[in-house]
Amino acid sequence: MMARARGFTLIEILLVMAIIAIMASAVVMTLPSSKDNDNQARELAGRLKLQLDIARQYAMLRQRPVGLFLDSENRRYEFLQWQQQQWQPLRQRGLKPQSLDDYEWNFNRNLGFAVQANEQQNDDFLLAESDDSDEQEDELKQPQVMILPSGEIADFSLTFRVIGGLRSVQLETETAWQINVTEGDGNGA
Repeated sequence: MMARARGFTLIEILLVMAIIAIMASAVVMTLPSSKDNDNQARELAGRLKLQLDIARQYAMLRQRPVGLFLDSENRRYEFLQWQQQQWQPLRQRGLKPQSLDDYEWNFNRNLGFAVQANEQQNDDFLLAESDDSDEQEDELKQPQVMILPSGEIADFSLTFRVIGGLRSVQLETETAWQINVTEGDGNGA
């Protein structure tokens, strides 16, 4: 009588390897990729650039200043308009508040071109403190970026990235009329 060899056949080994490969690919497919994060940051930059263009048109048509308020406490941004001697939320179509829960950001106000001179002249009536002692200071929202009725936008740069993302995206003014979107390594935010 012949003794039977113990072990696995080639088919059994290949079957186990195929099952392991399928499980490994399923795990890899469910993990978020940094490319998805980079795309999200790029999409946010594009959306914000478009919204700034809409806000510029709104400011020019209505002949009233509009501002971009970055709310770090509530992790969102919103557009404000100067109306009735104070900054008020702007709920125009396309300019509704947007969440920034998934993003880190860094805002810098640059001292650049001619709009700064106009802003300094307008600061007296746009950013003046209220005589109303009943209003609490923390309730007043002051925009970080101002768009004047002439369409000029304050010089700024805003760098952000998806939390855990590798690459940052920067939105910055080149002139009082042009906003650029550039990509960088994740060190800016």
